[in-house]
Amino acid sequence: MTVRYSDPEIERIEQERLAIRNAATYFTLVHNAEIVRFAFPNRTYAFSRPEMEAWLDIDFSTIKWEKELKDRLDEKISNEEQTEAYFKRI
Repeated sequence: MTVRYSDPEIERIEQERLAIRNAATYFTLVHNAEIVRFAFPNRTYAFSRPEMEAWLDIDFSTIKWEKELKDRLDEKISNEEQTEAYFKRI
């Protein structure tokens, strides 16, 4: 699945945070999704389910409440070093 964004004014770090949140949401809601891509005008991000589950230390199939996912994402994304390290790996 590829999602395209047309706003070129979004800063890189905001693109990354938006892409992470949306990928995690897709993986939680679409149980057979294995890879999602987000295409911004100036860069593209791709996420795989296993890689993201390992980084977040969760199994998306066990998420029952939106708050559970949001809290875990907030914890990871608020740490800019962890977010940057993640994007260096992918």
